[in-house]
Amino acid sequence: MAVSPDAYWNGNNMHPQMLTYLQETAGDIGITMSADAIELALEKMGNVRRIGLISPYTAIGDEAVSQFFVDKGYDILALANLGGQSPSRISVVSQDDLRHAVEVVNAPGVEAIVQVGTNVPMTIFANVAEQWTGKPVIANNAVLYWHALRTSGVQDQFPGFGSLFSRY
Repeated sequence: MAVSPDAYWNGNNMHPQMLTYLQETAGDIGITMSADAIELALEKMGNVRRIGLISPYTAIGDEAVSQFFVDKGYDILALANLGGQSPSRISVVSQDDLRHAVEVVNAPGVEAIVQVGTNVPMTIFANVAEQWTGKPVIANNAVLYWHALRTSGVQDQFPGFGSLFSRY
């Protein structure tokens, strides 16, 4: 379920309420939300706490997402904004934009790079970025898919989509 900004917007305390509402509404259909997927991925990767964050939102969205992670106990050592001016424009980013964002957040001390925003086409690029940064790069759409598989009992591992899929 692609509700990234909504899951972060009202803070860490509202997230469980939103998840409960979605689960009750969906009935027997599983719900995977970015915040939960990212948190589990960072835990599996060795309980990573120091992150570089890539966001496609406007400044107010960056603030909400950053605060969400800080409230969860993460240290955001660097933030890069992809310049999304509206929800429909979030996906309008180039490979150069993604590379620049990764370079910005690949700061000293960053243990993993996290990209939020379900409309950002970063899944394949994240795998490439892991190769040259030497750090896990978690793309929002990939982590959602990984989380949905893992919570459904599918433990298959495969290459080409980053360390999340090849190791965890």
